[in-house]
Amino acid sequence: MWVKIAYLPINKAYFILKNNVSKHLLFFFLFIFIFSSIGSIKADPTVLDEFSVVEKSTETTGITFNDNGEKMYISGSKPGNNRIIQYSLSTGFDLSSTVNHVRDLDLSVFRPATGGWRANDIRFNNDGSKMFLPMIGSNDPGATHAIHQFDLSVAYDISSASSEIYFAPSSVTTGNAPTGIEFNDTGTKMFLTKGTEVKEYTLSSAFDLQSTVTLVRSVDLSAQTGGLYSLAFNNDGTILFVVDRDSPHIDCDCRDIIYEYSLSSAYDLSTLTLISQTTDEFVKDSPSVAFERAPAGLAFNDNGSKLFFVGRDKNLVIESSLPGNYTLNLPTLSSHVPVDDATGVSEVADIVLNFSEIVEAASTEKFITIKKGDDVVEAIDVRGSQFTGSGSTQITINPSVTLESQTAYHILIDNGAIVDTAGASYAGISSDSTFNFTTGDTISPSLNSSTPTNGATNIIESSNIILNFSENVDIESGKKVTIKKTSDDTTVEVIDVSSSQVTGSGSAQITINPTSDFDENIEYTIVVDSAAFNDASSNSSAGITFSFTTGDTGNPTLISSNPTDNAIDVSRDANIILNFNEIVDVENGNITIHTTNGNTIFEAIEVTSANVTGTGTSQIIINPSSRFEASTQYYILIDATAFDDTSGNSYAGISSTTALSFTTNNLIDPTTDKDVLGSINAQYQLAKDYILHSINVVSDRLQYLRQNKSNNNLSSHNIKLDFEDELLNPLINTLVSKNDKSILPHDWASWSTGTIKVSKIGDSLNASSEKTDGQGIAFGADKKLDNNDLVGAAIQFSQSDTDIGTNGTGFESENVNLSIYGTRPLDENNFIEGLIGIGLIESDLNRVRETNILFGSRNATQLFGSFNYGRTINRGDFNLTPIARIDLGYTELESYSEIGVDALSYDKQSIENGMLSLGLEISDIIKFNDDEFKPFGSIEYGLDFSSSSDAKMHYVSDSSTIYKYTNGANSDHLISSVVGFKYTSKDHLEISSNYRRIQGNKSEQADMFNISGHLKSYNDTNYSVSLVGSENYNFKFGISKNYNGLILNFDASHSIDTNTNREVQASIIRFF
Repeated sequence: MWVKIAYLPINKAYFILKNNVSKHLLFFFLFIFIFSSIGSIKADPTVLDEFSVVEKSTETTGITFNDNGEKMYISGSKPGNNRIIQYSLSTGFDLSSTVNHVRDLDLSVFRPATGGWRANDIRFNNDGSKMFLPMIGSNDPGATHAIHQFDLSVAYDISSASSEIYFAPSSVTTGNAPTGIEFNDTGTKMFLTKGTEVKEYTLSSAFDLQSTVTLVRSVDLSAQTGGLYSLAFNNDGTILFVVDRDSPHIDCDCRDIIYEYSLSSAYDLSTLTLISQTTDEFVKDSPSVAFERAPAGLAFNDNGSKLFFVGRDKNLVIESSLPGNYTLNLPTLSSHVPVDDATGVSEVADIVLNFSEIVEAASTEKFITIKKGDDVVEAIDVRGSQFTGSGSTQITINPSVTLESQTAYHILIDNGAIVDTAGASYAGISSDSTFNFTTGDTISPSLNSSTPTNGATNIIESSNIILNFSENVDIESGKKVTIKKTSDDTTVEVIDVSSSQVTGSGSAQITINPTSDFDENIEYTIVVDSAAFNDASSNSSAGITFSFTTGDTGNPTLISSNPTDNAIDVSRDANIILNFNEIVDVENGNITIHTTNGNTIFEAIEVTSANVTGTGTSQIIINPSSRFEASTQYYILIDATAFDDTSGNSYAGISSTTALSFTTNNLIDPTTDKDVLGSINAQYQLAKDYILHSINVVSDRLQYLRQNKSNNNLSSHNIKLDFEDELLNPLINTLVSKNDKSILPHDWASWSTGTIKVSKIGDSLNASSEKTDGQGIAFGADKKLDNNDLVGAAIQFSQSDTDIGTNGTGFESENVNLSIYGTRPLDENNFIEGLIGIGLIESDLNRVRETNILFGSRNATQLFGSFNYGRTINRGDFNLTPIARIDLGYTELESYSEIGVDALSYDKQSIENGMLSLGLEISDIIKFNDDEFKPFGSIEYGLDFSSSSDAKMHYVSDSSTIYKYTNGANSDHLISSVVGFKYTSKDHLEISSNYRRIQGNKSEQADMFNISGHLKSYNDTNYSVSLVGSENYNFKFGISKNYNGLILNFDASHSIDTNTNREVQASIIRFF
């Protein structure tokens, strides 16, 4: 009803004023209008003036202006004459100024090919050089709907129109005729209204229908309209206005409404949202005409403060002012919660505001204020998080304060605090009587504070429990207060709130008096049942839980220790752990560890040092810097200033020699230590390996001499790689560096060889694993006594590193030995060979046990010899050689003692080893012209008859207890087999290869493969290549060049294993 009252007096007053009726009555109606408009639901644009075009048009369809509003253009028609009518205005965009008819443009003169006969709307481009008309097709055959474009040679002068162009795709010609036209600000988009749809097109050239025109989308507005006429945008394309010519959604005898839509993306119909509309009365209530039923054309002035529309019913141009630029109406408050004068409102209720359109918070500082009488309870900035709902029609205000119960409040809203999407402001609420409500009592009484407070400490043991509530409360029967110990959740006391121990009912303070005092230094938890207390409105209190800790007046005490007093068999690496009855902090002083026997100080530890940890807890850990001695009694003394509790009470300390004592465990049997046995085994095996390796090196030389006894030059210099296990050292990989000129007398031959050793023995039940990496080099010289007999001597140097287990135990050894050897054929086919030698071993050992590292050095002497008998059976180039060999050795390891805690002393140890071998060698020579192919092979059985060896040891600190461990051979029986070939060509190319397998009866085994090549060119250059390995393989390439006695060598190697190694060597040798 307010809307009709708001506009009816204005219209009537205007009508009376025009008929010279009393001005007093007008002022009365103006007062009624202003008063009744405050708080109204919706306010339409205000009609300012009207102008009739009925003389020129009886069916008016469109309106537009030039850029300054001094020219107005109407599209319309009279029977038989469709035209564009041009008017001039003495004041731009003002119908109350002088309005004169200028000219008409008869569209029949431009009877288009489309048969279009009436313009439904009119628009110009930005400079007035083009005019656009959406035209409805006539009833003539072939006539169709189209958009027509005219060029104007004089801007905004319709009499200069020419060069008609039309645009008539199916989207225009099909169905309803286009009724409205509009462009974006750059002319690259065109918009048409057609039926209930708004169509959006793109133009490849601005304002040019001859360019590529593409339909982008169609938006159906049938949810609001029954049919559309004209349309217009605001100046930045974010608001769209359309004229509804036949609304099905208004229950009245009228049809026509103007709708306002927002576009979140300028000129993009896909982002369109309805935000507002005029009432049906707006388009009817012109100043002098009762009904303007059919608005069609729509236009704005240059800043959007005025709205112009034309109607087809009365053929009027209506000028109206807008409440805001490009705004049909201001947002109004349609309802709110709580409603005005509401009672019993919750003290924590939100305030909900429902608006007539989509609104949002202002961007400037504006407030919604809650007041109690003249007092401001809270001023809420609309830009804050308490204001929600922007972008919708409902705003929610969430006060941060809890309102008082049964209290009257009113709400004030700043003008402009809330705006619509067009920026139009809600007028706000400034009256104390517009939005009022009264709270009820809906909030339960809450606990404001307690004594003791939650988490309080050092509470007096005789304290009462005091509960302070937010309002007066009464005690309810049947509810309990429970006092518990927090540590184990045990119940100390249960108190009925209706008992005499609970007082204060009817007030805001309740006092609880426990039956007994609290214990000291204990944390308690108080639990109060829910609904134990009610307020006057029967709102029940929630359950209450809080904790506190009583005071501490006692000194901390030691409740246990590890080791305990008089403990025995304590680990020598043990920490000392002290457990107190409460949390303690380190202060100052010493913890002193004494030996009982002799009363000597083992270690004095400052409590602030890193050896003492656990401050701030009830457990202190003491980590002595040194390991305790075995089988020793100790006692602990602690200064009285060493530890305090959190209240500053000091621990009394330990001053008695008998309060905390303990005895360490005995020394362990070293024969149960896997690293000790692994080290003994490795020394035993290494002694055997040194002897066996020395014998094999010389035996290989003797075999070479037998096979090449007819050669004049028997010098040989080799580098051999040997990958082996604990059984035997297979010799592999020969790199040759030969020299025809020797520094020895002409009847002596020299030789050399080098080895690299890798030996592994896995972890066993009693002993740790062993891994040995070693290398050696041998030099020798020998002389033929006659065509058969030969004698020689060799010196060998070896070095090895042995790792025992994985804890760091191991040793390094060096060996040097000297041997003499000889071979003597008994006849053409039988021969005997032998050697004898002496050697020295020096070893540096270390043993790691837990954090203890022990060191020692040990020497050894060796004697060894070998005797070999064989018979060669010749069948042409085929040779069959049975052999028998016996190897003997003796090693004496000197005694030595370790240095360190729990050091061991080892007695002298003798090692006797022997090996008897029987085998068969096979070789053949196959000749191809000047080339030779020599296949060969052998099989050998070995019996290891080495004696066992006893290793005796004792602790340096206890020489009376002797421990013994016996070494034995790993395998008693061994089988060794070799198969290979050697190929020699007339071009001095030599290729050789062999494969060797050694197998022991205890699963020990070794495999070796060798392939090598050697080429001696005619210019005294030698080339060699080899691939050798057992577990891992090594590829080598060598070049040797003789320049008149100056030997240039180049060698390159590549190790093929998981840890790839590459090596390049170059050398120059000069013989004189």
